[in-house]
Amino acid sequence: MKYLLSLIVILLLFVASCSLFEIEETPEIPAGFSAESLEAEQYISCIEDCKSCETNCHDTIYYTKATQDQNANFCESIMSSTLQSECKETILAEEAIAQLNKEKCLQLTEEAAQNTCLVHVAAEVAVQSNSVAKCLEAVDVDRCQAIFYKDMAVANNDVSYCDKLENEEQKTHCYDVVQ
Repeated sequence: MKYLLSLIVILLLFVASCSLFEIEETPEIPAGFSAESLEAEQYISCIEDCKSCETNCHDTIYYTKATQDQNANFCESIMSSTLQSECKETILAEEAIAQLNKEKCLQLTEEAAQNTCLVHVAAEVAVQSNSVAKCLEAVDVDRCQAIFYKDMAVANNDVSYCDKLENEEQKTHCYDVVQ
């Protein structure tokens, strides 16, 4: 009986000491990131905030890196097929806008995404040519013009472009962005 009681006390002390001196494991950094990088720091913080959602943290770090670097290769490391697809589509849309390539917009899978991309390409053409008239070629002229005036206000640091916006919320946002 004394032996059993001693064994229980030793076991309880062992369990208590394990929880008191719990050694925290550092999560393994996903491939392609150095342990000292900002991405690794964000990943570790994500894991510490939510130990049960390591996959979400993993996917987030790759999505962020892919879209920041405009590198679809990082999308391949995303485990969620939905997020992986969204990652590739986001990069394709941003490439289309940067290259003023309407054909790339049409490679997007959803019609709404295609139209948004086409509007942004038209707005960028208008900004580069310094002519709002280029927005008349857009699938959504009003949206194109709103983007044009905001982008011109920012590019020229001139709030008078914001005054041309009809929507008050857009005007306020435009003023905020310029100032």
